[in-house]
Amino acid sequence: MDPSWFLRIEAPFREADLLVFSDGRLDLSWYDPRDLDAGMRNEGHGHLSPTSLVALLERLVRPEGAV
Repeated sequence: MDPSWFLRIEAPFREADLLVFSDGRLDLSWYDPRDLDAGMRNEGHGHLSPTSLVALLERLVRPEGAV
């Protein structure tokens, strides 16, 4: 299934791709370009509500700690 929405975030402390599917599922991949040895991290979420999606995005854009 192709994603309905694709969001790319690029910042000095994080690069991330979010794929949002029409069934409410979200796939998230991110890494910290300052630490290339850490590699890409992945998360999947099912049936997000608007509130939980906003919380996920807020965690993602924090410079430290994150997702």
